[in-house]
Amino acid sequence: MAVDFGKKAFGGISMRLGSRTRAHRQLFSKTPSSFKFITHSNNIYFTIPVITETLKAFDFIVVGGGTAGCVVAGRLAENPNVSVLVVEAGIGNPSAVDAITTPATACTLRGSRYDWAFKTGMIDRPEYTRIEKPNTRGKVLGGSSCLNYYTWIPGSAATFDDWAEFGGEGWTWNTCKDYIYKACFRDALTKVWTHAKQLIFESGRVVGVEVIDRDGGILNLRADYEVIVSLGVYETPKLLLLSGIGPKEELNKFNINTVVKSEHVGQNLLDHPILPHGPMTTGLLELLGLPRIDSYLEKAPEYVEFKKSNGNVDPFGPGGQPHFEIDFVPMFCDAFQWHIPTPPQGNCLTVIVDLLRPLSRNGTVTLKSSNPLEQAKINLNFFSNDPDLVAMRQGIRFVDDILLNGEGMKDIIEEDYPWAMLRTSDEAMDILIKERSQTGFRE
Repeated sequence: MAVDFGKKAFGGISMRLGSRTRAHRQLFSKTPSSFKFITHSNNIYFTIPVITETLKAFDFIVVGGGTAGCVVAGRLAENPNVSVLVVEAGIGNPSAVDAITTPATACTLRGSRYDWAFKTGMIDRPEYTRIEKPNTRGKVLGGSSCLNYYTWIPGSAATFDDWAEFGGEGWTWNTCKDYIYKACFRDALTKVWTHAKQLIFESGRVVGVEVIDRDGGILNLRADYEVIVSLGVYETPKLLLLSGIGPKEELNKFNINTVVKSEHVGQNLLDHPILPHGPMTTGLLELLGLPRIDSYLEKAPEYVEFKKSNGNVDPFGPGGQPHFEIDFVPMFCDAFQWHIPTPPQGNCLTVIVDLLRPLSRNGTVTLKSSNPLEQAKINLNFFSNDPDLVAMRQGIRFVDDILLNGEGMKDIIEEDYPWAMLRTSDEAMDILIKERSQTGFRE
C-alpha cells in the first residue's frame, strides 16, 4: 500500500477533515504508473501521490499498516512538511466491511480474505504436539484491531511498569497513559495490496524497502530519513530474516547473505494461552472479569514449590496484577472452538479462561523458504513451562466453581458441552488443556 501524507510537492490531492467528522474517501483507479488508493482520514492533511518511475522516495516509510503502524504513520503525518509511505498487504477500507464493523460477526472473519490465517504450532511438548490453522491475524489496514470484536482493555499499571525492568525506560504507565487514550480515539488511516519483499541496505543502513504489488511487479521505495517496520509479531521477523538480519545459521539454510547477525530475531515469542469451553445455559449471559485466584493457586503443590523457588514472588501476578482475564460470551463462538460441533439447539455460553502472564516465553518464528509470499513457520510453544499448566488448571476450576456453585449462576447453568469435564483429576484436566487451548491473539 502506498499513501503519502502531507508534502504537496509530491503531487496529488490534499484534503482536511474536521475532528470526529465522517471520513472522506477518494478512490483512484490504477494505471500503469500508479497504485490504487482509498483514503480514510481525519483531522490532518493528507496527500495521495502517484507513484512513477521517477517518484519513489519519501521521508518516512512505515512497513505494515496494522495497529501500531497506523498510529506511527498518523503521528508522523501531523507534521505537514514530511511525506509518509505506508506499505500494507491487506485491504484499505475496513469500515466498508460489515463483518468488521459489526462486533458480533467477528467470529465469521476467521479464515476469510481479511485473515492471514497463519498455520501455527500451538503446543510442542515431548508427550504432545499440536499444529493448527488458521491463527487469525488481520490482513487489513488497522491490522488485527479490525478483527478484535471491538474490544480494548489497557493493561494494569503494574504491567506497564514491568517494561522498565526490561530496558523500557520511559514506558511506565504514568508516561504512557495519555498517549494510549489519545490513540484509541483515532480512526484508521488509508489503503491497498502490497507485500514487503525485503529491506534495502546501503553502507549498513536501511534506506528503503523492496515491495511486490498485487500484480507481481517489483518496486524499490526509498526513505530519506527512516524506515519503520511494524508488520506484527509474525511478519516482522520474517521480513528481517529475508533481509539478512537474524541468526546466521538460520539465514544460511536459505542462502541468505547475513547483513546483521542477531541471534534474537524470531526468538522468545510470547502469547497468552486461552481455554474456551461452553456450558449449556437456560439464558444468555455476558460478563468480563480480571480476577486473582491466589487461594486456588495455593492449593496446587507445584505452584507453592515454584513460588518458593521464585523468592516467594507470585510469578503469574506480581505487583497485584490479575492472574486471568475471564470472558463470558453469550453464544457458541466457533472462532474459539472450531474443533467442537456447534450445538444444534439451546443456549450456550462460551467461557474463555485467559492466562495473562504465562511463563512459557520461548516460541519461535522462522523461515520455511526464501519466498517472501510464503508464511513463516510459527511455534507458540504453549505450556513449555510446566507451571503454566498448573495455573490454567486452577483458573478453570476457579471459574467453573463460580458457574456451578455461585448464587444466581448455578441456576442458569445446565450441563457441560459437548462432554463433561473431569475437574477433580489433574491428569485429565492437563490433557483437556493441551487438546483444547488456543491462542489469545495477544502476541
